[in-house]
Amino acid sequence: MLSQKLIIIMTKTFISASFLEDGRFVPLSFDGNTKMSYAEETNFQGFLTAILETFNLEKLEDADMSAILVLCGSKSEKANQLNSILSKLKRNSMISVEYVLPYILLSKGELKKEGSQIVSIFDSFYNLELSEKNLLECHLTDEKDDAISLNAGDFFPLFFADASKFGADEKLLDEKDEEIKQLKDKIKEIEAKELEKENILACTKQLLEDSEHRAESIAKKMEIIAKRSIIYWKYEFYSEDFVKGLLPSFSRGYRFELSHLKKDDTKVNKGDEIAIVKGFLGRATVNCNEQFNLRAKSSGKIYYLTDEFKDIGVSAIIAVICDENESKEEVLKWCKEVLPNYLP
Repeated sequence: MLSQKLIIIMTKTFISASFLEDGRFVPLSFDGNTKMSYAEETNFQGFLTAILETFNLEKLEDADMSAILVLCGSKSEKANQLNSILSKLKRNSMISVEYVLPYILLSKGELKKEGSQIVSIFDSFYNLELSEKNLLECHLTDEKDDAISLNAGDFFPLFFADASKFGADEKLLDEKDEEIKQLKDKIKEIEAKELEKENILACTKQLLEDSEHRAESIAKKMEIIAKRSIIYWKYEFYSEDFVKGLLPSFSRGYRFELSHLKKDDTKVNKGDEIAIVKGFLGRATVNCNEQFNLRAKSSGKIYYLTDEFKDIGVSAIIAVICDENESKEEVLKWCKEVLPNYLP
């Protein structure tokens, strides 16, 4: 498990962060403040500097850290820019607060079972209420009365709930809600027919057992998803010349070609070489100007997402390493939902 954990909250105007230290949630300080406006580029860079100074880092790549970026009504390009920067960490996620706000309130013991409630996160306000289909919905609102205030530290339960996958399994959760609703309807029917108390208790017990079984199944599914790791290629991460500023002239047709070293759907171990990226000048395929070896970040089964001998440019998602029991179909479905926000 990564030793440092960082939660970042980004609203339409403000940015704030908190980290876990000795079991306490400690807010990141910006000249004595716990939040700052990020509209100006200097302020945005100041936020990044504050992270580095807080953890005594020269660059994020050195950090033994995982980070979660929670968007609260922010549609700024700086959100994507920040997510790209955080991707240099060993693990990072970006998620909209609408997906997780009910879970956060439930973790704090403040989620209402009936009616609606207002939640404020700095300058963003959300209304949580039950829909006609008895589903809990969350959306931005202009209402501010009796709002529950949240800060970055309140979102730390996300680290124990696999936050980067919230919303990816909504269908499973909807199916669970429908099953519970059907069982509740059955209980009402039994009560209406004045059956004996033993039958009502037996049906209630079945409801609890089915709910627990369903929750356990979802937890196992989320655990499998959490073990997946992405292998991606980015020229600047692999080339010493890039660091030294000695870049090849891409205008002269410098290109990169991928070669697989493993077969699709086979087991790999952490550290195994799984692909080679070769750099060529022009369309030639004989004389390789540069070569880079890509290694597995974890053990498991590999599925390649980029074809062999394909020109991949300066960055590309190469493969997914997942649980040995997963099929390529379910992994590819997950990739379509998650990977658009993954590649740095």
